[in-house]
Amino acid sequence: MLANASVAAAVQAAKEKRAERVEITQDMVLKELAKIGFANMHDYMRVGPDGDPVLDFSALTRDQAAALSEVTVEDYVDGRGEDAREVKRVKFKLADKRASLVDIGKHIGMFKERIEVKHVTELEDDELDRQINGYTGKA
Repeated sequence: MLANASVAAAVQAAKEKRAERVEITQDMVLKELAKIGFANMHDYMRVGPDGDPVLDFSALTRDQAAALSEVTVEDYVDGRGEDAREVKRVKFKLADKRASLVDIGKHIGMFKERIEVKHVTELEDDELDRQINGYTGKA
């Protein structure tokens, strides 16, 4: 149906009207994808004096937080008796960079998707009709 110019125009107009109604623009979507696509683990941690990674989310910007898909904090006691120590383990996961970069690339035309179009001739159409409906072409 989208091959019909008036149908395609009506669908496009409806999409534009919806975008206006919800106040979402292509630029907004691309900027959000860019936050994810260009996020870097280095922006979320630093190397401590002992060489171990140290997380500090206190200075996290809103844009950096947008790329986080999961943060898990576990508090537990390691060891027993006098050797016991309290441990806090923080794990975080960034959203899927690859998917965001592919979506951005598609939007700006970096990738060309191949679409196979087959033209059905009248003869092929009759053959298809015979296969589907058992039509023999005889009255």
